[in-house]
Amino acid sequence: MSNADVNTRTLDHIVHLSPAGKLEETAQLFRGFGFTVLKGGVHIDGLTENNLVTFQDGTYVELIAFTHPVSYYPPGSPERLARESHPWASKHPGWIDYAFLGNGLLSPPSSRISTIINGRGESEGSGAHYTDEEPGGRTRPDGVALKWLITAPDIKKHPRRGVLPFFAEIKLNEASFLRKVSEDPEAIKHANGALGVSYLSVLVHESSRKLQEGYITSVSGSKAVDSTEYETTWALDTPKKDPGAAEPKYHVAVPSRPGDDDHLERFGEGILVVGFKQIGKADPDLKEVTTPYARIAWTSG
Repeated sequence: MSNADVNTRTLDHIVHLSPAGKLEETAQLFRGFGFTVLKGGVHIDGLTENNLVTFQDGTYVELIAFTHPVSYYPPGSPERLARESHPWASKHPGWIDYAFLGNGLLSPPSSRISTIINGRGESEGSGAHYTDEEPGGRTRPDGVALKWLITAPDIKKHPRRGVLPFFAEIKLNEASFLRKVSEDPEAIKHANGALGVSYLSVLVHESSRKLQEGYITSVSGSKAVDSTEYETTWALDTPKKDPGAAEPKYHVAVPSRPGDDDHLERFGEGILVVGFKQIGKADPDLKEVTTPYARIAWTSG
């Protein structure tokens, strides 16, 4: 398999940020929407903690929050500096980031995600550029440590996190907690009938649209499957294939409905709404709900 053929368009998870120390409140909101929410754990740096909403296609939503506000840490302390420099430190609560599945199986430097995408960005002239892989991890409630590799957009060229995906790959020598969870019928069973992610829509300024389209073409290694006046669409894969299910879609969108311009002004470019595939709706009239910070939409699965 050549680097050009490596799959870099598999959706792994989407990140929802809560205010510091308010993770459980958001978990209760998602439970109220009919999702099954699992306990996650504290990340290895101690700055953030998470809960999880997992789906049968292997994708998941990560509900995350900083464990403490910035003021908790003494001024000038290493912990304070780490908290202030965290990639999500300046993010408003809501949908803040999303990850595609990395390629931890491909260990040679020439086959790493960063090398592959940077090569595409150069040859295609899009300018897409990612930094070298870095380790990350967290400790589960049962004390087991999970470790992974993260490949992120280069902040020198793409300064705003959450507009382009980062890549995540659990290391092979660690138990794959999330993949095991996706086989647990109770963990992936949701009262609202959710099967997985139907789409995610990234809102950008009209002036940024062509640039973002070029970026995501290089990042995903695929061409758009549709384009309209207000959005361009790519097809994504999922970690676990379901021949009977529609593939999730990725939209690069520009303002088209009331409130979109205000959203851009307040939050900047990034995820506007996440749609979920749903069957057996308890409320057939349910089309969209919101947390205090983010939009959730429903489509027929």
